[in-house]
Amino acid sequence: MLKRLPQISLIVFGVISIVVSVMFFLGLGDVTFTSPNTFEEMTDSSFSDLFLGWSYVLFAITFCLVIIFSIISFCQNFKDSPKKAIRSLLVIVAIVAVFVISWFCGSSEKLEIVGYDGTDNFGFWAQFSDMIIFTAYTFVVATVVALIGSIIYSKVK
Repeated sequence: MLKRLPQISLIVFGVISIVVSVMFFLGLGDVTFTSPNTFEEMTDSSFSDLFLGWSYVLFAITFCLVIIFSIISFCQNFKDSPKKAIRSLLVIVAIVAVFVISWFCGSSEKLEIVGYDGTDNFGFWAQFSDMIIFTAYTFVVATVVALIGSIIYSKVK
């Protein structure tokens, strides 16, 4: 059963993700409202909160699993070969560095959002949002470079 757990969890999370995405993107249950600032008719999915909540759940699970498996890998490598353990530790340090650099690249200035009068569009949350966006860009570029690099490496070798 333990060997089938990743397969079962992939299917369960995949099905839930597909159902939530379909509900959100197809606009099932759209709500029409009038914007208080522009007095224009606007639509909003009634499943926006569900979609964002599910995204947060997936992010939290992924983050926790990466940390757990990194620690396990470090401990196993340190027992077998301290040199490999230091290399895996350097990867974790590089990831933390990407987050720190992305944080300082972010801006805490107020964003003007039509129809929004709250306080979550400046300060910490604005800078945090920028950090997440810059980190995502960095990881996408790193993934593409790694894929191209592995293809070139396999052709040369």
